[in-house]
Amino acid sequence: MKTLTLILPCYNEEEALPPLFERLKDVKRSFGPDVVLDFLFVDDGSKDRTAQVLEAIPMELLPARVVKHEINRGLGGAIATGFREACGEFVAIMDVDCTYDPMYLIDMLPMMKPGVDVVTGSEFHPRGKVENISAMRLFLSKNLSLLYRIAFWSNLYSFSCLLRIYRREILKDIMPTHRGFLSCTEVLISAHRRGLKIVEFPLVLTERQHGESKMPIIRSIVDHCLFIAGSLIGRAARRPVGEGGLS
Repeated sequence: MKTLTLILPCYNEEEALPPLFERLKDVKRSFGPDVVLDFLFVDDGSKDRTAQVLEAIPMELLPARVVKHEINRGLGGAIATGFREACGEFVAIMDVDCTYDPMYLIDMLPMMKPGVDVVTGSEFHPRGKVENISAMRLFLSKNLSLLYRIAFWSNLYSFSCLLRIYRREILKDIMPTHRGFLSCTEVLISAHRRGLKIVEFPLVLTERQHGESKMPIIRSIVDHCLFIAGSLIGRAARRPVGEGGLS
């Protein structure tokens, strides 16, 4: 029997939670008795009725836990809290807006074979797909992913998909330090730098159907560019005198 903690960061998500609950019921039924699910909702200082909605989690999803931040700590803070509170052998995380269908977890978990540390969703994988996303956001996201592939000598296609499964034992080594949406990429880069085994799962990214996106596009782009530049500068500073090429 496998145990899976599913971390669900929430910030002003009262509209997205009811349809999410219904989808999570499907996930739990599909996993069946061989997987024990531990739903962990992180209410990241929401100002709307998110807390009240979380008090009415359907019986079908129990036992479920809710951890509340009194003030907003950003996605990175919510991820860090979820990592610390997780108790399953495996730990998954996903957006509550279902832009990535949580049913993908059914096929992702079996990919956590011995030797695999992370299974990450990938909308830019050759067998992945993007639907109804603005042309500008898609252009920026794909080119940022290309920059990460080049800068970190990685064969991954996507670095920003939040839908992932980790082995719990590695979480202490890849805790995010950034507060914003960059934290999702930072965690994956930390795993990559440590030589952990990362496997991509091609999936479809769709437009959010409920609530509003919290991602500040321009700020996120700037954060990613600064992160890449800082990593390259730091790598160059650590390179021994006379060493050439990228390490």
